Amino acid sequence: MIWRSALVVVQIAGSLVLLVAATQLAQGVSYVLRQNPGFRTDHRVTMRLDPSLVGYSPAQTEQFYRVLTERAAAVPGVRRVGLTSSLPMVPGFIAVAVAPEGFDFPPGQESTTIVSSSVDRGYFEALGVGMVGGRAFLQTDTVDSPWVAVVDQTFASRYLGANPIGKRLRFVHMGGRTAEVVGITVMSRHNSIFSPPQPFLYLPVTQHPVPRLTLIAETAGDPAIMAGPLREIVRSIDVNVPVYRVETMEQLFDERSVAVAKIFIGITTVVGLVGLSLALVGLFAIVSYQVSRRTREIGIRMAIGAVRAQVLGMILKHAAAMGMIGVVVGMAISFAGSRGLTAALNAPRFDPLLFSAVPLVLFATTILAALIPARRATTIDPQQALRQD
Repeated sequence: MIWRSALVVVQIAGSLVLLVAATQLAQGVSYVLRQNPGFRTDHRVTMRLDPSLVGYSPAQTEQFYRVLTERAAAVPGVRRVGLTSSLPMVPGFIAVAVAPEGFDFPPGQESTTIVSSSVDRGYFEALGVGMVGGRAFLQTDTVDSPWVAVVDQTFASRYLGANPIGKRLRFVHMGGRTAEVVGITVMSRHNSIFSPPQPFLYLPVTQHPVPRLTLIAETAGDPAIMAGPLREIVRSIDVNVPVYRVETMEQLFDERSVAVAKIFIGITTVVGLVGLSLALVGLFAIVSYQVSRRTREIGIRMAIGAVRAQVLGMILKHAAAMGMIGVVVGMAISFAGSRGLTAALNAPRFDPLLFSAVPLVLFATTILAALIPARRATTIDPQQALRQD
């Protein structure tokens, strides 16, 4: 009997932990999704291209993208266009080893590895990445001009100090060449909306060319409608250049962030409900078994004057004790794990009202599960119970 009760307590505690995690996770995700990721997702359509797949040389690739951006910007309904080697939330960032001017590394370390993107001068406006200092890239930032770079606020605050504009970055694996920091963007989340912002580096695609780029077009209306005209622009330049991964930024953001979070919340909720169901079935079985074993005792109590409310309270007392122990244990585990979950989501502390509502509902549910066999005990005929061996 003791081990059965212990098993029910464990099931109640486990289901409570999962249900609390699911509800608090949903709240944390909702909070994170309301925050500004550092770029815009509305009215943006994207498509990836790679002219090198059909034999373009670097010079031909540069010419292809120049013509593409000019013609795409002229399409009715397109406000701005830009190019990037990697979109936020999409794997494919370029890691570079840099040594920021004036930064003191620990002994034995000469540089730091930073994720970066090669972008054109229209990228920041096309994706709605705000500038907080300096300038974006210009048409004059060419392969023959001095190297320049744009960093985000996280990079600037961590490595460049109070006056980041004009500081120089040395590229360790690029012959030791240096680039001048000419601009600072807002703090952005590139890897995941749920991870804290990491230092990020933007390089002009004219000075750091890559063949595979993503076109971003800001549209006046529905961005999905503009995918067709933009495809036609590519075909008008060269029908052989493949176009793939045509998505709106909202679709991409949902697939990479919202959908994953919803799946995780759903799995946690289902597992918690399954655990709760098992716990309630076990509780029902234990109380029913308890009633069957105590039929004679219950009959005697009723024969000497015990009222139904007293019998009902006696049976529910054990169920309430199991439920309370399970809730207390589950709450202790949930509270201990809440800090790690909030830190992982980069969200504030959870709502205490929501945190307390789940155990209250769970405890009430356990009492209701025990109520059916408990009420059955109040219908026992004292004379028949006394005739049992």
